[in-house]
Amino acid sequence: MTECRSLASEIRSWRFLVCLIIWYDLLFQVNIISKALQSLSMCLDDQIAHVEAGMKFVSEYQDEGLEVDRSYLEPQRRKKTRLFSYEALDESDQQTGKEVFRIDDSSSFP
Repeated sequence: MTECRSLASEIRSWRFLVCLIIWYDLLFQVNIISKALQSLSMCLDDQIAHVEAGMKFVSEYQDEGLEVDRSYLEPQRRKKTRLFSYEALDESDQQTGKEVFRIDDSSSFP
């Protein structure tokens, strides 16, 4: 029962829904290209045009996407007192918001 609740809450999450929309958009375009490439009457020039159109779509989708703000929240800096002058600064304090997002995002998906 606990596992069901956990899955239900994950499915309702904002992150899951956004990923679902992105995958739908991308796989829809891949399906169109795949069907066109499997056509018996398709010539090489048309195949190249379809693949280039698909690459253009992915490039534009990456740039424009869901039209959301791409600003990253800056992480809160921890104030760690150094007891000795030879102690190095904590490297996690030097990361930007984009780097923290990239690291956190890649570790959450297998």
